[in-house]
Amino acid sequence: NSRAAHPTPRAMEGAMEALEQRVAEQMDNLSRAMAGLRVKVDGQLHRLGSLAERLQTAHQPALEALRDEFVQTREHYKREVDAELKALRSELDRVADASNEVSAETTEALELLRTEIAAHGTRCQAG
Repeated sequence: NSRAAHPTPRAMEGAMEALEQRVAEQMDNLSRAMAGLRVKVDGQLHRLGSLAERLQTAHQPALEALRDEFVQTREHYKREVDAELKALRSELDRVADASNEVSAETTEALELLRTEIAAHGTRCQAG
């Protein structure tokens, strides 16, 4: 009955390895998402830079208006990127917190299991 109530150390290790694998996969997914976001931002900035270079030959009033639009567009993309990064960081923090919590719970369960095994061994030796 004691075995049914508490998993074995081997089972706990297996569960811990599975958790570590899931966390690693989530970290990889987040890294890929951030890399993809960087590529998108770099592409947009390159396109906007090219546009600005072509427009330097335009009349000054038109160029000033376009510069203002460029600044607004860049600020818009920056806000979007910042929001995406904030969401990714938040998700990463959540995953790390969950991993730490599970790790602490697993360590606590293993310590309890060791204590029970030691107590059971003492009873067996006394009996």
